[in-house]
Amino acid sequence: MSRLFVILFLTCSSILYAQDVVYDHLYNNDQLPTAVYYDIVEDHNFNIWLASGNGLVKYDGDQFITYTNEKQRAITVFNLTLDQDGILWCNNLYGQIFYVKNDQLQLFYDARDLTGGQLSPFQVKEASLQLFTRSNGIFSINRKSKVVEKISSKLTLSATKGSDETQLLSLNPPQDDFSIDLINNDTITSITTIDLSNVIAPMITRFQEELLVHYMLNNENKIIHIDAQNRKTPLKVPQELRTNRIYNIKEINNQLWFCTNDGVWRYSLKEYNFNNPLHLLKSQSISSIIKDFNGNLWATSLDNGLFIVSDINKRRFTLENPKEKVTASYSLGSNKMVVATSLGGIYLYENPLSFTKKHQLKDSNFIEYLYYDTQYEKLIISGIGNDSYTLDLDSGHLIEHDLFYNSAKSITRLNDTLLFYGNFKEALFYKNPDDKSQVYTIRQQRVKEALVIDNNRIIISFIDGTYMYDARYDKLIELTHKNASIYSNSLTLKQDELWIATKSGTFLISE
Repeated sequence: MSRLFVILFLTCSSILYAQDVVYDHLYNNDQLPTAVYYDIVEDHNFNIWLASGNGLVKYDGDQFITYTNEKQRAITVFNLTLDQDGILWCNNLYGQIFYVKNDQLQLFYDARDLTGGQLSPFQVKEASLQLFTRSNGIFSINRKSKVVEKISSKLTLSATKGSDETQLLSLNPPQDDFSIDLINNDTITSITTIDLSNVIAPMITRFQEELLVHYMLNNENKIIHIDAQNRKTPLKVPQELRTNRIYNIKEINNQLWFCTNDGVWRYSLKEYNFNNPLHLLKSQSISSIIKDFNGNLWATSLDNGLFIVSDINKRRFTLENPKEKVTASYSLGSNKMVVATSLGGIYLYENPLSFTKKHQLKDSNFIEYLYYDTQYEKLIISGIGNDSYTLDLDSGHLIEHDLFYNSAKSITRLNDTLLFYGNFKEALFYKNPDDKSQVYTIRQQRVKEALVIDNNRIIISFIDGTYMYDARYDKLIELTHKNASIYSNSLTLKQDELWIATKSGTFLISE
């Protein structure tokens, strides 16, 4: 089965090679209140919530809405959390914990005396909220009475939440040793100990019901895998991740997504090895990433707004030379395509878009149109002015033609005998793509587009109307609607129907 691949070409060079996914980029001039974002989550109603440097932000599919509370001592929020009822919670650096009710941001509890000015993760249960602090221990806050109970003196460095229980990376005073703990309801169970002496920024992440502990040591990232039997296995960190700043690690579709200061790195983890790397949003400082119910990826950045990726299989390619632009392209089947540029470059690519061959026109002329003639196995190249060429892609043999295919608006093969060519002043047929003497003029008028119906009929959109040419009878017949000419903007053949998009914005359908 043939595969369709889509590319977006930007301003570019002699070789298409820098590539990234195609994305929508929203900055603080696109309804967003700021360019700084720390967290993102999708709720049960498919709203997207953003923890930003300028408050809590909701995207409802139509607009971005900022939520604040008059009692906030800092509008920046973190730790977006959905409880079992789908209610959104968040907190700030001053220990204030908020939730959204009746489409307003409500203050649940001011825990500044508990958090000591440290940002603290939390978990919302049906009857209580569990607050994990770095300086004073673990607390349970009753949701109705707001009564606070200290349930442990363990100092929480990081937490990863499951559906019913949460794993904690803890520092245990007074011994100051480190442990992985499990909290279920208000009961804390130590799972295992771990040596994290002299490390920087330790973080725990749940992955496929097992755990990963990440930290930095001697300016390099380290990762330890802990399985269900609490066996610890140091993992070999990929070279591209070793010195990057890792802000977050997420699990999406059973794969690991590392949010870093150099975009997002995606891996599959198999037999303690990182495999199948994919690099997205290069050079961006990505703080978090989610996949929404439509399959779109949403990535938040620390300084450059929001990125939305609808399909990671679509790639954006850039060229090395900023003065060279892609001006034409043509698909050679399911796994090959040819690209032409404003400086006379012809590039052949194969799926998945690996560069295979380059041809260069000697005068570096602007290429306007490409067509591959399968009958003669030659690429027809139309330039502006008087320049045109035919190129054998296998041998590289290039034939220059003067006033042959120049300024083409449409080139297409009608049948084994006739090759259609339309330009700014006429429509005609060639019998041989390299022989100008075998030519038959259909009509002298500017061509906009042409569409082959079958081996004998072709629809031609001229500037003054739309016509059908039938080679069986050598007849050119104008197509009309209500006895008036049809001024076509686009022609499409759908099954047995011809669709004509007109200048007036309507569609005409002819069987």
